[in-house]
Amino acid sequence: MRRRSRWSPFEILFWLAALLPFILFPTYLPLASQIAIAALFAISVDLILGYAGIVTLGHAMFFGLGAYFAGVISVRGWGEPISGLLMAGLFAGVIGYIVSFLITRVQHLALIMVTLGLGFLTYELANALPWLTGGTDGLRGIRTWPIFGQFKFDLWGYTGYAYALAVLFLCFLLSRRLVNSSFGLALRGIRENVKRMPAIGADHKGHLRLIYAISASIAGLAGALMAQTTNTVALDSLSFERSADVVVMLILGGTGRLYGAILGTIIFLVARDQLAGINPQYWYFGIGILLMVVVLFMPKGILGFLARIVERRK
Repeated sequence: MRRRSRWSPFEILFWLAALLPFILFPTYLPLASQIAIAALFAISVDLILGYAGIVTLGHAMFFGLGAYFAGVISVRGWGEPISGLLMAGLFAGVIGYIVSFLITRVQHLALIMVTLGLGFLTYELANALPWLTGGTDGLRGIRTWPIFGQFKFDLWGYTGYAYALAVLFLCFLLSRRLVNSSFGLALRGIRENVKRMPAIGADHKGHLRLIYAISASIAGLAGALMAQTTNTVALDSLSFERSADVVVMLILGGTGRLYGAILGTIIFLVARDQLAGINPQYWYFGIGILLMVVVLFMPKGILGFLARIVERRK
């Protein structure tokens, strides 16, 4: 675990490269901020899917709850971004912990159906409360105050990207420390064989509840970031498509690898941006081909494939 906790030169270069859009691609800063937000959401799902083995198709529930919480308190008059972000993450985490008692009762196909059903219920609940959420029209009137009272969210996306990148980096540090701890080792044991963990004295359900709540909280932070940087919350923040897209990102990058979540997000969103420019109606066709290639020839994701090549050369 100590070896895993050490920072490699490639990691340092990766995070330094994340600053390049400010200099080389300033016109793509809004896209870069959306990539940072989606990467944070992907990390939250990877914590439960890649490390704990909890398969979910409804994690957009927590993304949307965080987005609506941050949006609603802003509409009601509190637009301070950092406190709003923390409150949204806490709210999503509490809901996640409550839901985790249901999640830990089922496995396999039933688990997928439960998470899917919860996602649909939350979506329809938001749709049925237009006085609170705006319904199909989305939540309007969000006004995010300048960060620390100094840095306004500009039209070109400089502040938005810096804010999203900072939150992504801090949550990545937390997640990295978590998965490289004894708790993270226990999660891997639960993922590999949940029936054997009680035999060595591990509280597997307690571990799963805790990681699910942490994952929900991080997803809520991602949703709140979206609301604060775009000043709008659409109903699709709770949609099944958002939950499915983040699973595709993880498959592309590789599950059980935090950098895989980030890499998969970059590939997915850049590919979507370019393919939508070519054909706005059928861009999913290109994503489908890319996904099939990765699944057939790189079953552990692109990052897993690259790691295997590096290991063979040693």
